[in-house]
Amino acid sequence: MKRKIISLILTLAIGLAVLPGCTSSIAKELEECKDSKIQLENTLEEKDIRYQEELKKSEEKSQRIEELEAVILRDPSYDELMKFIMEDKTDEEEYFDPYYPKCYAYNLLAEIFLRRAAQQGLKGHLILLEREGPHSYWWIVGIETTDRGWFYLWPNIDQEVKLEIGKGYYEANNLYSSDPDPKIVRIIVF
Repeated sequence: MKRKIISLILTLAIGLAVLPGCTSSIAKELEECKDSKIQLENTLEEKDIRYQEELKKSEEKSQRIEELEAVILRDPSYDELMKFIMEDKTDEEEYFDPYYPKCYAYNLLAEIFLRRAAQQGLKGHLILLEREGPHSYWWIVGIETTDRGWFYLWPNIDQEVKLEIGKGYYEANNLYSSDPDPKIVRIIVF
């Protein structure tokens, strides 16, 4: 029994002698664990912030999609189109081409008309009339009605236009003009 007590005292003494070195390594390991925990928490916080930012962007995109879906454009009936043309004020606008100050910028007027039609849910197209001769083109509006087919319009004067490849604008519309009347070569729908 005496031997057991001595053995126990020796084991305890050796353990106490080793303990200071052991505690410092445990303390060091504990400190490293705390640092790792802090790094993980920071990484998780950064990921959460990024996730929240991406979630917000996603919600904004969803909102924009809903807004766009709410404005689905449709082909109007002839009567709807006539009503819109009568109410629209594009024909009262004066937009002149910056390069040719005395010439209307028909493309701008057509774009304005189409933008206003789209705000009412009506689908329309920008039409380019390519005519014979250098730099000979006109911009008008084309709208496909549900009951009467295509309707072409000069938006600056609210006048319906008849188009026929191989004929000039004035000739196709039975109009007289002292201006040259180049033949329409191509009709391009945008």
